[in-house]
Amino acid sequence: MASVDLRNVGKISQNSQHCGTWIKNIEGGHFSSPNYPKTYPPNKECLYILEALPRQRIELLFEDTFYIELSFECRFDHIEVRDGPFSFSPLINRFCGSSSPGLVLSSGRFIWIRFSSDEELEGLGFSVKYTFTPGI
Repeated sequence: MASVDLRNVGKISQNSQHCGTWIKNIEGGHFSSPNYPKTYPPNKECLYILEALPRQRIELLFEDTFYIELSFECRFDHIEVRDGPFSFSPLINRFCGSSSPGLVLSSGRFIWIRFSSDEELEGLGFSVKYTFTPGI
């Protein structure tokens, strides 16, 4: 089966406040916060939706170099991961601070990821590698 690479589908200009894409690359890959490993910009929102083949799951592996502004319940800058393709899919977790989330798994073939930064206190951000694995 040929690889379908849609990494640039829906990509928005770097000057925009929005970034991200729908990813359906069966060989996996990686993505990161804008400017990583340099400081990410303020007022940015990046949305990534990963889609695996049927009967597959998605593994996200965050690099150890990770810093997103720390706040109570990650209310300000954060990366939010949901188990499905929608903003209302079940929440896996919201991450911020200096501890890398490490390995994050989906239960099915979709995962929804949003990185959001506010107007102050930016950090280095994140880089994540994703792979598709057989489901259970």
